Amino acid sequence: PAETLIFEDSAIGLEAARRSGAGYFKVEL
Repeated sequence: PAETLIFEDSAIGLEAARRSGAGYFKVEL
């Protein structure tokens, strides 16, 4: 997770990304 970056647009995906410990960005389309 320390070297992972997630781009996510769904609420469930954002929650999963947050729990994973990885860095993440919220994408709005």
